[in-house]
Amino acid sequence: MKKIIEGIKGFFEENKSENGYEPAYVGVMLVLVIFSVSLLFWVFWSLMVYKGGLFEKIGPFLSVVFTRKTFGSFGYEGWHEQGIFEGWIVNTVALAFLLIIILRVWSLFRKS
Repeated sequence: MKKIIEGIKGFFEENKSENGYEPAYVGVMLVLVIFSVSLLFWVFWSLMVYKGGLFEKIGPFLSVVFTRKTFGSFGYEGWHEQGIFEGWIVNTVALAFLLIIILRVWSLFRKS
């Protein structure tokens, strides 16, 4: 019984004489890097490119808020025809994701 327990302990201990990387760790790291780059690409693309991007919608939105213009002045007729505001939901979700990513990275650097 003692030999079996020592064999199990030896199986889980790191062997310091072996050099190299664990293939599972390399595979997981590759998957995480590809996922992270894909997520960042989606965030930036949907924030700046999708249906004109968020920056194209900021000016007309501020015009509606601070002047007498209406959403209809910019082509908004309801959910079926949104005019210049087409795609604003995706743009704002991407902005929220970007803010979450920035705050998370900032908190990680602040802790270290």
